[in-house]
Amino acid sequence: MQLFASLEVGAFSMHETFADLSPRDTVLINGRVISIRADVEVDTLKKREPEKWRDNADLGMLFRVNAVVNPEEFEHAEYYVIENNTHIPELSFEVNHPFSLKKMKQFQYRLGASLGGASRLNSDLIHEDVIGFYSNRGKLDQIILISDPLQNEEDTISTSRPLVGVFPQVKINVGVEWHGLMRGARGWRWGAMLEYTPIKDQYITFNKLVSTNPGDWDDIDPASTYTLDPTKSTYLQLKAFTSWSPWDRSWFIRGSVLWSPEKLEGAFSFGYHW
Repeated sequence: MQLFASLEVGAFSMHETFADLSPRDTVLINGRVISIRADVEVDTLKKREPEKWRDNADLGMLFRVNAVVNPEEFEHAEYYVIENNTHIPELSFEVNHPFSLKKMKQFQYRLGASLGGASRLNSDLIHEDVIGFYSNRGKLDQIILISDPLQNEEDTISTSRPLVGVFPQVKINVGVEWHGLMRGARGWRWGAMLEYTPIKDQYITFNKLVSTNPGDWDDIDPASTYTLDPTKSTYLQLKAFTSWSPWDRSWFIRGSVLWSPEKLEGAFSFGYHW
């Protein structure tokens, strides 16, 4: 009886000492203090079921708005430049999943797709007799060559028909992500991805009407008044991003930088994980 009482008091004393002195994120296993530094669950009594892919998948939906970081100068000496960008918010979906279920789950691969609208040249709206363009409060007007029967000579008029329209834009991305996890907290995430756009970006120059001599206007070919430069656009761009969400919450904010050889964009996103 004395031996039993002594063991019981000793065990109670050890428990009290551990509770008073141990840090918050620790657990006592077989007399050893184990620090918890990841999203782990200690359970030695319940038999675990085999983990399924869906159990560790992290699905997300977000809205993304892009802005040009290094915008090309709009007006030059003899021409204007328009570079199409996705300014309209994009609706994106993504899925993250750990590379390994047996080791650390913070390192994940990710797949995603987004749907938005991109500004693109609508060549059908360019007049067949256009001989140049000029800027009207930041928008391009077409200068059209016409005949003036009263003075028996050629003249010009301008029209503000839109040259650039908004068309659907789909993007697909694949990459990796790392995030620290502590008892269900999401906190900071960092990642990188390669994004593919099936519809190639556009870089367009529009010529100014430099000459004011009507005799020079007949020599202007309407097809030469604007140019799409294929060397300054690409199907691919590299993206680096960081996300943050509050402690144990599903919504998040994200900032990202998108780079391609001729363009640098920044983007801000607001999303939700479930």
